[in-house]
Amino acid sequence: MAKTTTVTNGNNEVKTITSRPQLTNSMAFYLGPGSKAQGLHRDDQCHHTRHPAKYETDIGIMFAGTRSHRANGATNVVPGSNHWDDHRKPRADEAVPAELEKGDALIWLGSTYHGAGFNSTENEYRLLLAAFMTPGWCRQDENQYLAYPKEVVDGYPANVGQLLGY
Repeated sequence: MAKTTTVTNGNNEVKTITSRPQLTNSMAFYLGPGSKAQGLHRDDQCHHTRHPAKYETDIGIMFAGTRSHRANGATNVVPGSNHWDDHRKPRADEAVPAELEKGDALIWLGSTYHGAGFNSTENEYRLLLAAFMTPGWCRQDENQYLAYPKEVVDGYPANVGQLLGY
């Protein structure tokens, strides 16, 4: 997701500008019994990305904190939908539940249609821990500067601070 551009100014000086990936948001998805299904959607809609995308503006990863399966609301993913144009909408029968064991991860592009499933169990909770990245030239969904004060980030390794946008 890093983008590098080389430019020449009026004095024939060559500059290389790099925009590194940054954390756009992170969250936990805790679905309890009876939780409704989420509509199929693309995460890159906040960046007004046109499809098929020439470049990705979002990538997500979810780690399973518990077993995730169809009955407890596994995330439904529409394989190949990242290649579709903006007029092609997904049908429910095209979605596949991403069943994960505790510790497994699901990675998807922001242009891929997906959404949480319906939790039809009576006593089972599904926990997924997620982080979403965006290129440095895109606006973050959450202001990481407010979530992680500079004094705190100064104690982190430099690459973690960069990932947060510092």
